[in-house]
Amino acid sequence: MLEKIIISAGCGKAFRLSKLQTISVINTYGTQVVDCWAFNRENTDEYMSMEASRVWSQRLNPIVGDTFVTNNRNKILTIVED
Repeated sequence: MLEKIIISAGCGKAFRLSKLQTISVINTYGTQVVDCWAFNRENTDEYMSMEASRVWSQRLNPIVGDTFVTNNRNKILTIVED
């Protein structure tokens, strides 16, 4: 199912994703920062950690194929396209 949802600047939206499900985030302005958070739905005390992900990938700016990890060092999101 393909659904397009527009989120205004300064606003947020939450989505529940299943394993292997994808989401596209498109920044229509091109220069504005887009914040992204991911939580383990079974334990919201476990969340995507940029600090741990930078150590995991050994780079400051992620690239296609990089995986983000949680504060417990579990894989949570992977960049599949940029």
